Amino acid sequence: RMLKSLALVALVGVCSGSADGPWSCDVFGCTCQGMADMYGVIAGYGFGCAPMPARAWWTNTKHCSAAIHNGNKSFYCKGPACSVPNATSCENPGPTPSPPSPMAPTPHSKQCATWDADVAACLHYYNVEWTDLIDDSKSQTWINTMPVGNGLFAANVWADNATGTINALISSSAAWSEAGELLKVGLVSVAVTPNPFGAGPFSQVFDIATGTVTFTTPTMSASVVMAADTNVLLFSVTSSHDVVPTVVPIRPNATVATPAFDCQAYTTSADVIQTGAGGTVFYHKNPSAADAAAANQSYFQNVVAGENLGPQAASAIPDGIADRAFGGAISTTTSGSTTIVAVALAVNQTADVTAFASELEAAAARAAANVTAIRSASDHWWAQFHARSHVEVSASADGPDDTATFKITRQFILQRMLTAFQARSPFPIKFNGMLFTANKPKDQGGSGVDSRDWGGLSWWQNLRSPYYSMLSTGDADLLETLFECFLGTLPLAEARVSHYYNYSGAYWPEYTHPLFGTTHPNSYGCHRAGQSTPPIGYSEDRWNHYNVQGGLDLSRFILDHYSWTGDTGTLAKFLPIITAVLEFYSHRWEANGLDSNGKMIMFPTQAVETWQCPNYPPVESECVTNDTPTVAGLISVLNSLLQLPTSVVPAGSQDSWKKMLSTVPPVPMTNTTPPAVAPGEKLPSHTSNVENPELYTLHPYRVYSAAKGVPDAALLAFHQKRFPSDSGWCQVAPDAALAGLGNRSVAGEAPQLVIARAALAPAAGYRFPAFMPHLQDYEPSADHLGMFSIATIWMLLQPSDDADGSAVLLPAWPCEWDVHFKLAAPRGATVEGTLVSGKLAYSVEPQTRASFVSAHSCQA
Repeated sequence: RMLKSLALVALVGVCSGSADGPWSCDVFGCTCQGMADMYGVIAGYGFGCAPMPARAWWTNTKHCSAAIHNGNKSFYCKGPACSVPNATSCENPGPTPSPPSPMAPTPHSKQCATWDADVAACLHYYNVEWTDLIDDSKSQTWINTMPVGNGLFAANVWADNATGTINALISSSAAWSEAGELLKVGLVSVAVTPNPFGAGPFSQVFDIATGTVTFTTPTMSASVVMAADTNVLLFSVTSSHDVVPTVVPIRPNATVATPAFDCQAYTTSADVIQTGAGGTVFYHKNPSAADAAAANQSYFQNVVAGENLGPQAASAIPDGIADRAFGGAISTTTSGSTTIVAVALAVNQTADVTAFASELEAAAARAAANVTAIRSASDHWWAQFHARSHVEVSASADGPDDTATFKITRQFILQRMLTAFQARSPFPIKFNGMLFTANKPKDQGGSGVDSRDWGGLSWWQNLRSPYYSMLSTGDADLLETLFECFLGTLPLAEARVSHYYNYSGAYWPEYTHPLFGTTHPNSYGCHRAGQSTPPIGYSEDRWNHYNVQGGLDLSRFILDHYSWTGDTGTLAKFLPIITAVLEFYSHRWEANGLDSNGKMIMFPTQAVETWQCPNYPPVESECVTNDTPTVAGLISVLNSLLQLPTSVVPAGSQDSWKKMLSTVPPVPMTNTTPPAVAPGEKLPSHTSNVENPELYTLHPYRVYSAAKGVPDAALLAFHQKRFPSDSGWCQVAPDAALAGLGNRSVAGEAPQLVIARAALAPAAGYRFPAFMPHLQDYEPSADHLGMFSIATIWMLLQPSDDADGSAVLLPAWPCEWDVHFKLAAPRGATVEGTLVSGKLAYSVEPQTRASFVSAHSCQA
């Protein structure tokens, strides 16, 4: 499927020289670029599919590219290297290399042969390329956007053929407004005059290998990238035409509105745009704590008071909203026909906005002067990122799965890119639109650039999805940012428990503000400040008042991080989260005493959002007793803690964990013959959502898994589940994989569920394949492909969750699919291999871990 290097690499070496030559030249008479593309055409691969090393050298080093005119074999190429003065002739430097073999009729049925030697070549096949622009003049969104990002800042990038502009709507996971909501940072538009998008062929490419968006027309080539190692957005435009950047106002005036699920209105101030000799600076600045409090506009103070969190909470963590400033500055440089627009970006808490603006200007000037180094460092970061892992799925025989497996592979790659674009800062990925909402302003028919359903807070059921796959893909560093967020809000979580219940420990509500750990004021209940009836610890939100088992899920993440990495320093740093969560659970139902078997009586509680406990005071017949997610979470977390070396845990901890584990009720079972795992020991008659709480014993807690054994009761629970829907945050696909259900031909088993998730079309108003529909969240949704990714991984490689760090290959993998994979496994192992026509070959590094990895047979 992928072209190999061939002898054409030698052709590249004989060309030399550099200069800004003419902007057009005859194809195949250009230089080695034309020659390289010629071989692609001769071989039937289509224009621009030259052997990757040659094409990559000319694209990345000489910034030359070529394309086809509407399939009629009228070609052009462009870029400063199209005509290189004094270049050695490439017409016939030696024996003409044989063209590669023609493509098979089904191009997705072969594995890439160069994952080890040339990862970029394999990734190139899955790039997203558009050769036209959809008219979005009447749309509520900018449809043609592609993503870029560096983990703190991100942007939607698109071309507007009506205005001749390349645009970037910039976001940040740290851009919190005075109303506690996430705002866009700014909109930068780079105009090329005359309009380069008017006539002739067009190409817009999302380049996976470098996290770059490129644009190509007969008169222009351009790229946009968010530098991976520095907070700079780079536009590079090569054209003989004028190139002028501007900042488009997106919040020109102050607004007053009540945020979603809040109890009062807040004023969001206008943005500032300043243009001077040093360039353009744009920023948003929140008021100081004193000014906000004087106007009754302090979000932090109002929420703490409104939720009756007490004086200890008010001083537990700083006000992260006051004086928060975020924005950017633009610096432009031109060399020959190439214009660089460097946009330096920053978020800070500062009272001195003048200094903030000056620092931005200086950063932009430095970036414009060091573009080559910045871009090189960024490309290096992406290269090491892609080298960590890969999963490429292909059909083992020609047939309908060719397209399905291509989509599985590309969506897996794109989802991992989206997580890297957003998860390198201590703020969770926004489940409801991520950083990539592309809503137009209201005066252009949109809902407003900052609009999204469900507000600014994180919802655990939703936010967790993109994080599950990170350890297996080698991205433990990205997962750590989630821990950082919750560690930062741990003091308030502990203060909440102390003030509400007069005991120790910590919990986070289902809806949690990333800066503070507070919840939605309206969910807690408006106008309750200073009131004691109902008790101050009671939330009026029937959907999630008693659903706080997310702390156990978070604890499972932290323990898995240690299992995969063996990083004792990270474990020690975040272990206080786990111990605080367990401390809370050790007291939560203490007043009930223990049952006749010495087990906790978990009442009142609820089974996620499906079986609730709606009223105060709680009534046993209307509530849940011993909900399965909490039981499974405690069993999972406590057993993993007991496997830790005594050297990495506080003295005496293991004794208390053993004692607590002895009081955890057994996994609830139905009163049927044969029994099945139940959602809880006692359940009300009504349901309110579509979770399957009984299957939390599979995902996320892995009490049962194919790697260590799935009892009949768990399999029966899966097959009898009340809610078979599997989209968005629904977790039937990973449940099926962990249950070991990998038969391709059986409906409802993991392969068909993964196919369906990968095949889902993008959201209305979006075009990028991984921008998923609204579903339970908001478009583009973060959940859908997050659950898809971990399901794919659990089909391929599962941990045994034993003290040895064992793992099992192919626990739920169909024989109809070939796969080339490289994944991380527990204890720092890397497992790499192939399955071809049902035959598995793999290796484990370091080799000392090889005996701890075993394999099941694929499922026919």
